Amino acid sequence: MADNRESIIKNIKDYFKPGPVRTIVLWIDEEKDFEDIFDEIEIDNVEKIYLNKNNRLGSKFQIFYQNKDKDYIVYTDFDVEDDDFVADIKIHSKIFRADKISLILKNLKIDFGSGDIYSFIRKNRQFFGNKRIEKLKTYNLNYEIIDNLYLGMMYALLDMNYPDKEEMIIRLLSSGLEKNDYYEKIANYIEEEIFWNMLRKMYGYSGEHTLKKFAAYLFVNGIANDFDNKILSRFRNYINENYIPQIFVFLDHWKHRNPSSFEEVSQKIDSFLEIESVLQDSDLDSIKNIFLFECAEKQIIKKIYNFLKSEVHKFDDFKEIINKRQSSFWNDKYGKYYKMLHYYIEILSFKEVYSSSSFLSDFEEGIKRYTEELYKMDYYYRKFFYEFGKYSQPEFIKNIANEIENIYVNWFIPNLDEAWVRTLKLKRDWEFYGIKAQRNFYSQNSGEFDKVKSVVIISDALRFEVAKELEEKLNENFRSETKLNTRVSSIPSITSIGMASLLPNNENINIKDDGSVLIGDKPTSNIDNRKEILKSDREKSTAIKFNNFMDMNLEEQKEFKKQNDLIYIYHNSIDATVDNAASEERVFNACKEAIDEIYNLSRALKNIGFTNIIITSDHGFLYQKSKMESYEKLPREKIDYISYKRRYFITNKEIKNHNYLSFKLDYLANQDLFAYFPKGNIRFNTQGAGSNFVHGGLSLQEIVIPELIFKPVKSTRKDSDKYESKNVELELVNDLKKITNTFFSLNFYQKEPVGGKNNPSDFEIYLVDSKEKIVSNLVKIVANSTDKDNKNRTYSERFNLKNENFDKSKDYYLVIKNTTTDTEKRYNFTIDILISDDFGF
Repeated sequence: MADNRESIIKNIKDYFKPGPVRTIVLWIDEEKDFEDIFDEIEIDNVEKIYLNKNNRLGSKFQIFYQNKDKDYIVYTDFDVEDDDFVADIKIHSKIFRADKISLILKNLKIDFGSGDIYSFIRKNRQFFGNKRIEKLKTYNLNYEIIDNLYLGMMYALLDMNYPDKEEMIIRLLSSGLEKNDYYEKIANYIEEEIFWNMLRKMYGYSGEHTLKKFAAYLFVNGIANDFDNKILSRFRNYINENYIPQIFVFLDHWKHRNPSSFEEVSQKIDSFLEIESVLQDSDLDSIKNIFLFECAEKQIIKKIYNFLKSEVHKFDDFKEIINKRQSSFWNDKYGKYYKMLHYYIEILSFKEVYSSSSFLSDFEEGIKRYTEELYKMDYYYRKFFYEFGKYSQPEFIKNIANEIENIYVNWFIPNLDEAWVRTLKLKRDWEFYGIKAQRNFYSQNSGEFDKVKSVVIISDALRFEVAKELEEKLNENFRSETKLNTRVSSIPSITSIGMASLLPNNENINIKDDGSVLIGDKPTSNIDNRKEILKSDREKSTAIKFNNFMDMNLEEQKEFKKQNDLIYIYHNSIDATVDNAASEERVFNACKEAIDEIYNLSRALKNIGFTNIIITSDHGFLYQKSKMESYEKLPREKIDYISYKRRYFITNKEIKNHNYLSFKLDYLANQDLFAYFPKGNIRFNTQGAGSNFVHGGLSLQEIVIPELIFKPVKSTRKDSDKYESKNVELELVNDLKKITNTFFSLNFYQKEPVGGKNNPSDFEIYLVDSKEKIVSNLVKIVANSTDKDNKNRTYSERFNLKNENFDKSKDYYLVIKNTTTDTEKRYNFTIDILISDDFGF
């Protein structure tokens, strides 16, 4: 109040300057807010008159006849706007308002002559407390335009910190479509008709004055361009084609600004309009571009599933839809189902490709085809069931799981085994040509070990297809030469023989009568045995367990490297986790853990300077989810044996049995031992549970082992760029950089296929003006195409402009933001289109 008093007195005194013409100030204070100041104010040679309705004539006589040269302050507490008795006083006076309303006007930089605004503020003076006035000032709007005053008041009532019409509507709708405290506040201070007139001007809404109907109007128009007009006919009263672009953009911005409230309101409108029933009755092509409603995800997934179940194999079309849905607002909730559908489609596609062709014809071709193509079925099977096991699944996903299990167990494995057994029957020994044997691993890598400090990571039961995923992960994240080679394991494909085969052995591996495996006369069963054998060939070499190495700090790891030229690191995640009945169902989780652990180990080794790292395995494994039937098991042979397990037995007896495949173990140092294996996927019937996860046999999954060579490349190397991992980029294809319509489409090209050193990227694409204000919807693209054909790596996307007046003489920019790498590129555009915004700001 003291600040107001001083300001009023100063302003009054400023009117009275020395000069030839006298000054009359008419001070209007209808609410008598500052009557006491008038009583106190004293200015030399200035007379004061308190004007009221009873002294109007006397006051005029005094001013214009008795003291016609005197300066006056004329204070009045009534509305003189239409009072003819004081018209001549008004004409000859300078009007001064110092009532609270006038101070509000002044604070908001509103001219005193704005009568409508004065009356509006006076009517709603309760709103204009000091805090709210300060809030209104922060919005920096021109409040002489009354629409702006309404807007600023709404911003303040919604507790907004900055002016933003979109945010205002988002905040309002997020607070309830039926009971809404914000709406009640707005209705209390601003006439409801004013509010709804504002929505008409912003979004073309002229329907019933309820927030639920308004929200329904927005969502229906948001999908209007993505839906068949016949289907939308039931909502024709909601559709306003002139406002579809700005509504589309608004909803797109809402999704990104306030995801939780968008989801809540979307679900309420779905229920209110029964959108799901509409989508349920529509075909897949009609709904595949609907992104505003969660029920669209459910219906798209169900329709793809039903097509696949009905043997409608439009695999490429379905994969394109699934890829597109990765950028959906609802992907966090439904991405897992699309991912499982993707693997299901890959399995069906695989079956279709190989259903009429023989898998393989000879041993060497079998190994080659498995490592180039056939391993993918094992990969898809593992990836599907890994995802399947993470959540409680709906019935249709369980049906897919049953179908996949049936394809894998009753089609893929039997057909592959049948072809593979034919090739094995032709082999007389465990020798092969053009393929590297596991037992030669050390001798064939010894030359590289002589040149550079090296690490060999041996991961128990890391089968080929798991190493393939590890290769991709290493490629994606490190500057390196990474190559996945193949070796064929020693047989039986068991830990004791596999571990010995990877040590320096001079092909002098032999199996004792108790089943233990020696190199010469040296045992190989534990890490100390293996360390001794390594040192006997290379003094500065050692062996260590994975956990022991990872428990070292950085300095300890560096010192460990300094002391040794060759390090064998033994990792055991898969076999240790699942090589028993109680935990064998966790095999695919264990595979994921193995990939992550070996990746972290490889990174640690890279960080201390190793440039030659080889990742391999003692053996692979066979696994199926479903229970093994009794007919899939062979009775146990009643003979003396050295070792007898589910997938093999070793004996010194020669046996003739057409159910077995047999090899003499003379490729080792055992001239008198034989190994016998059940054909195909069969197990020997042995005591104990745990027959789903097995190894030791001759299947491709068991004997094809990885030799993954990981060579980190230093940045100082001249050709280091060649080995740099990079994320794929998008380029704009369109030559024309001029927009002439609120709706327009642009085409983008993924420059490289994903694979090797090229990693997928996520993009956000939108238009901005010169002040970085977004003027379009935001489009998301997941660039993950592996297609080698350039024309198949294109993306066509639709954009919508906001409802604004665009200046064709100014530049606008298409922003292609790579959110994976946090980089962007821009293209200049001009916009030559007239869009009318009849809301007055």
